[in-house]
Amino acid sequence: MTGPARRSGLCDSLTAIERATRSASIMGCPGRGYEYTYLHLVATARTLQREHRIFWIMIDDGPLFKQGLCRAVESFERDMKISPWWPRLARVDQDGYCRWRFEETVFRFALGVRKLIEAAKISIEVQAVNIEVGWAPLRGKSYPDTLTYDRIDRLYDLDRIQERTISLVNFCNSVIHSFTLVAGVDVGRFKRVYMRDFFFASDRQRREGVLHMTWQTFRQCVVLPVVADELITTRWFRTGDGKELRIPSSRGDDFDLEEAVELYMNLSTGNKKAVERFIAAFRAEYGASPF
Repeated sequence: MTGPARRSGLCDSLTAIERATRSASIMGCPGRGYEYTYLHLVATARTLQREHRIFWIMIDDGPLFKQGLCRAVESFERDMKISPWWPRLARVDQDGYCRWRFEETVFRFALGVRKLIEAAKISIEVQAVNIEVGWAPLRGKSYPDTLTYDRIDRLYDLDRIQERTISLVNFCNSVIHSFTLVAGVDVGRFKRVYMRDFFFASDRQRREGVLHMTWQTFRQCVVLPVVADELITTRWFRTGDGKELRIPSSRGDDFDLEEAVELYMNLSTGNKKAVERFIAAFRAEYGASPF
């Protein structure tokens, strides 16, 4: 991807956010320059959380944040199909513009979903859904570097793709830390671009193979479950010194705490260690298990 296309696209996004902030209120906060824009929220999240002086969109209103992520994907698909009216920067560097829009859309979605998971706004049932992907091993000993990251067919054996499943959080982490993120597209009449699939791998994964996902799978098994997810029960445990454990679930009257804790621990090794540390801290303070 070319640098000018990326920088111009980011500038356009920031300009749109600034315009919306000046002309309307965001979640009940009157427009005050750049203070309440989404980019400012992400950039100064921890500081603002300590000062307790801002309306947390991604925590206070999970459904609205999920809808925003979905609209970003839909906007990307729509823009790729109206090539005769693309912005000026796309006419200068069409390939770079398409790559930037693809990377920006998928990365924004993955980063937003992981933040929602950390904020306990995505149920453990959705987090536990298995997403079908393909796994193509390396052809030899060489793996992608800065100059060859997009040469998927040369470095990986696409004829030996194996079926695998990954969790939602593993998908997000692979995209966020991706070294390889390459889209496959179909070009129709009037140079309209239609997403077909994409390859992705983190810095560690690229040394062994690359993951493959169709765009249809991304839409149906990643985007749709996140947007349709509805939290009904959230169990929150806290120690006196501020250690927290939050377990969000889409189950209501049939919610079972022991099953929910077990499912939460099985989502990842990090979750299991976090629960074990919290139980130890809770017992040390109160002399009993929190469950």
